[in-house]
Amino acid sequence: MNIRELLKKGTEDLKHKESGALEAQMLLSYVLNMERTRLFVYHDRLVTDEQEKRYNSLVDERKHNVPVQYLIGECEFMSLPFHVDSNVLIPRCDTEILVEQVIRQVGNTPVHIADLCCGSGCIGVSLAYYLPKAEVFLSDISDGALHIAEKNARRHQVAERTVFQRMDVLNESMERCFDVIVSNPPYIPPEDISALEPEVRDYEPRLALEASENGLQFYRILSEKYAKNLKAGGLMAFEVGIGQAEEVSRLMTPYFERIAVYQDLQGIDRVVTGKRK
Repeated sequence: MNIRELLKKGTEDLKHKESGALEAQMLLSYVLNMERTRLFVYHDRLVTDEQEKRYNSLVDERKHNVPVQYLIGECEFMSLPFHVDSNVLIPRCDTEILVEQVIRQVGNTPVHIADLCCGSGCIGVSLAYYLPKAEVFLSDISDGALHIAEKNARRHQVAERTVFQRMDVLNESMERCFDVIVSNPPYIPPEDISALEPEVRDYEPRLALEASENGLQFYRILSEKYAKNLKAGGLMAFEVGIGQAEEVSRLMTPYFERIAVYQDLQGIDRVVTGKRK
């Protein structure tokens, strides 16, 4: 079987997926270790039996809702490739709004940044990459997540400006002070989990999704507890869920001023920032 025939079969198998054709290409590109565009240049090239078997196996897993990013072990974020696996949430383009806003507000100045609930490290590592004068502290409660985040720091050659620590932000505390604290914490109410897409509900780590208090638990505790870890005028920046920006702003008000809300590309309130009083 050649590349064209195998790709046609994979595309047909995934036709019920919204991005099935693209995902079929991504999976074959991964199996053949070939850039996706080259699949069409070398479409007559024969594949081995082992490659065909491996590809069909991955397509079958995708048919059963395993996220394609977990199958290939990678996801693009801020124009950078990031390692991902089932220990971490898959980075979303909405989260790029959070990173871009921090970069915009920090500028080209030496800063100390904390990325709490760091997951894959996509936020903290991206900030270290695009802010060459920044030093970034990244924490997560999951050892598996920290392992992936450290791999990503090494991959993007910012390991010397990043520090990693296992930490339960709800029950532990920090001694250091920072210029910026950034977080995309769990924010989905437990009762909403069952309504999520199966790719998210069944495969992404629930620990990184679910939060009590109608999804606001982390915002309340991070605002109350970690304001003291920001220098005067320091920046707190959160990603928030749909419909949460107003409540998060209210929770921040006792500790922060100049609170602002920023929308994602769909016009949804996605990021809330404030400066420590």
